[in-house]
Formats: sequence, structure tokens, C-alpha cells
Amino acid sequence: MARRTPKHIQVGWWLVRLWLMSGLMMPVIVYASDEPLQTAKVCQYMQCTVSENDGAQVRLRFNHTMWKQYSGSFNQEFDFTSWSWSELDSVAEANPTLAVTFNGLEVPHVDILQGHDGVVSLNLDENQITAAEAEAFVNFKMLTVLSLRRNMITAVNGM
Repeated sequence: MARRTPKHIQVGWWLVRLWLMSGLMMPVIVYASDEPLQTAKVCQYMQCTVSENDGAQVRLRFNHTMWKQYSGSFNQEFDFTSWSWSELDSVAEANPTLAVTFNGLEVPHVDILQGHDGVVSLNLDENQITAAEAEAFVNFKMLTVLSLRRNMITAVNGM
């Protein structure tokens, strides 16, 4: 004869699992410059999230659709090479470690980038990069992870 768990215990375990899952999926609001993270200028065209697993590291991912809405009437393409890394300053004040992702751009050449002290991870996958300068990332003082996968790099100048 099979033992059956009482119905109220089954429902109780289900509610506990639901509560745990909903707690893990709730958005975390982080304050940067006395404003919620989502109101930071850079978060108007980049997806900004906080990863609690990485010690409250802020992850910023460039989003083409958000950029089109942000640039609005200007209707200009995002120019990675002239973008100012200082736009990350307001986010980095409250969260000093940043993981930044730019994917799907047309960036044929990566010159010396301005960089940012808070960036510990930089993902530049799938950007059609064909050439880079040897010192392109020297201004990222805390960079520990650099990803350049699925590009067409054929030359690293200055090596």
C-alpha cells in the first residue's frame, strides 16, 4: 500500500516553492546618484540589471530597440567608437563593478577606447570587428573578462 502525503502538505510545499521562485525573480532596485537605476541616462538605451550572485554587479547590455526609442527623432545609428564611457558614471557610483555588453554592432576597427574604471567584464561579441589596436583596452583598469567571439579580427595593430 502506497503512502500518500496529505493534501495540505502538498499545497504547502507548492506555495513555498512558488514563494521562493517569485522572490528570486523580483526585480532589484538599486540607487545610483539618488535615483533608481532604471532612470539613469544610460539605462534608457541599455538594459540595466543587478546580479546579486556577483556581489551586486550591474550588468548593462546595449539594446538596439531601446536605442531607436531613445534617439527618437534624431534616428541616428549608435556609434560605439565615439560613445562616452563616462555615461556609466552615474550607475557606477552605487555599484562599482560593471559588466558591459555591446553585441550586433558594426565596429570594423577598435582603437584606444576611453574606458571606465568600473568595468570588470566587457563583451564585444558579434560586432564585425576586423582590426584592433594592441592597446585598445588599456584604459579599463579593472577589466578581468574580455570577450571578442564571433568577430572577423584579422589584425592586431602595434604588436
